[in-house]
Amino acid sequence: MKKVLFVLLTLISSLVFADPFTVTGQVKRIYPTSPERVHFRIDNDRCSSSKYFYFDLNNETKKAWFSMLLAAATTGSEIKISISECPEKDHVAIRYMYQDFN
Repeated sequence: MKKVLFVLLTLISSLVFADPFTVTGQVKRIYPTSPERVHFRIDNDRCSSSKYFYFDLNNETKKAWFSMLLAAATTGSEIKISISECPEKDHVAIRYMYQDFN
């Protein structure tokens, strides 16, 4: 009984605490949908979805993300975003964004 309970709790906790993953690519489209929210797509990302990633412009860090997104789109540079799941049925909020430089 203890083994069954242990296995069951392990499976449940792995679903609840699923690790986010990183998506890398060039900015394909930027689509501000309101003064507070920005949707965007990444070209050739591993999700291969027609849905958008998004974030809200509710603090200075996220406003810096928007600037970084615009700069990456202008220069053709890659960005990396962390998400909890690939967008399938709905758009997905990003956890954070960053850019590596050579």
